[in-house]
Amino acid sequence: MLIEHYDLQVLTPPCDPGAERFTAKARLVTDIREVLPYLNATLRGAVYLPDAHALTWKKGGHNIAFHAYEIATSNVEDRAAATKEIEGLVKLVYDEESDNVLGVHILGPGSEDLIQIAAAAMRGGLKRREVGAMHYVFPTLGGAVFDAMAGW
Repeated sequence: MLIEHYDLQVLTPPCDPGAERFTAKARLVTDIREVLPYLNATLRGAVYLPDAHALTWKKGGHNIAFHAYEIATSNVEDRAAATKEIEGLVKLVYDEESDNVLGVHILGPGSEDLIQIAAAAMRGGLKRREVGAMHYVFPTLGGAVFDAMAGW
């Protein structure tokens, strides 16, 4: 696993103290710049800035930025959602026509456990919507996989 440890900071944007929206930043101890081109190839709509060693991406109305030693998200409705956004960055690759799951990328702590949900679904031939419709304990990191399958 590439990211084994990080420090998480959840705060209101410095330009808007007291705002009702939050920003979350994961300060990494590992340099992730080498994976940014691969993320760019798999995250639809991502923008890779090679000279800045940065990648930006929009997910569900949230701006996410990947830097060499930081992952940040903005415009999150509360502290719990900001934490979940960072801790459960999940990307699902599926065939829109058949709804077959083709692959899953999971970044963050516990990813080696979370990927098992997707691997079992793929091995069992379950469609993305079938996995997304399953019930799960919420809020949990594992729920991020089911949310991604459900298209949330």
